Amino acid sequence: MRILIVAFADIVASALGKRIHELSKGLVRNGCDVSVVAPMNFHGHEHEESIEGVRVLWATSAIPSDVHSNLKRIRARVKFYRLLIRLLNSGVDAVVFSNPSSEMVPAIYLARLKKAITIATYDDARRLNMPATFTDYVTFSAGSVADRIIPRIVSGNAATSTMLRKRILEIAPEKRAFIFPPVVDTEQFQECSAGRAAYRREFGVKEEMLVGYLGTFWIVEGVKVLLSAAKELRNKQLGFKMVVCGEAHEGLPCDCVSELVDEFGLRDIVRQTGWLEKKDVINVMSACDVLVVPKLLNEANKAGMPAKLAEYMSMGKAVVVSRIGDIPLYAKDGQDCLMCEPGNASNIASALYRLGYDEPLRRSLGAAARISAQKHFDSRGVALSFLTEMTYLTR
Repeated sequence: MRILIVAFADIVASALGKRIHELSKGLVRNGCDVSVVAPMNFHGHEHEESIEGVRVLWATSAIPSDVHSNLKRIRARVKFYRLLIRLLNSGVDAVVFSNPSSEMVPAIYLARLKKAITIATYDDARRLNMPATFTDYVTFSAGSVADRIIPRIVSGNAATSTMLRKRILEIAPEKRAFIFPPVVDTEQFQECSAGRAAYRREFGVKEEMLVGYLGTFWIVEGVKVLLSAAKELRNKQLGFKMVVCGEAHEGLPCDCVSELVDEFGLRDIVRQTGWLEKKDVINVMSACDVLVVPKLLNEANKAGMPAKLAEYMSMGKAVVVSRIGDIPLYAKDGQDCLMCEPGNASNIASALYRLGYDEPLRRSLGAAARISAQKHFDSRGVALSFLTEMTYLTR
């Protein structure tokens, strides 16, 4: 099957881009001819590149600030549509539109004219970046209108959570809607012994438990709660270290991790690394004994499904995770993770304290977590389910 995946996103660096890439890899491994198409390349001047076996095509090269220039956006969209028409004319079986906005409506109709299957994917609840500009308000409003139109005009819809699937079915009850969970390459995301040793040495960790968080500092992610739990653990005299990898999410209210570390007196325990490349992400995860998903009780966390949970579980690590949204559908408390109530620092501290004194439990949870990740999130398996839905839509 020849498939195009259309995304108005940073294919290389954004979380959405990584999700698209992992799905594409899985589709390629299932024998599909896949091309990912995007308007702007923010990381070089190439207009075509093979990234881990996936063909990626950009309409133009750009710098991040270009997204705020209406003229440059229009020029990029014109070039994008020329590229899309050329690809559609060469013959495709299906086109996947990732988190589609109103700008994608003409592309959907072009794909339909070519008799291609069209699928829209929805990964998060739409939100307005703050502080918002006039352009942000226009974009948000246009996106909200698109959310009422696009589910009705595509062949089918794929949602990352049951909550988003329910919303889609309320808009387009006559259209098929299926769950598209987080995707991870379980062959890549597994422990690297050399990386583990190197980073534990760099972090000054010997026998103590190393706890890790990797992601953005958007307040709903719960980094402040995790650091509060670390403060409680310190008061309980548990020997541990913590590594926090990531950075603030542009346009969203975020926790100031450095200030919190100082406020809670954790400077000798918590190590910050900033944002890491994939290889270093895997090595840091390898170095950790426990990985934490400390999400707060929030609409965004109910609508989304954390990709980091899939990665953590794939690494075969003990995971402490908030009980929110669809997480309990994939992870089972006491079997492949320890679950906590969202936003409850004492819950997290208790789970970490338990794991700190029970290495066999850490190992058993980690082994079970990897099995669960291979079952639910592996890129080849998720892609095969996606292909099954495409086949259904051809009937």
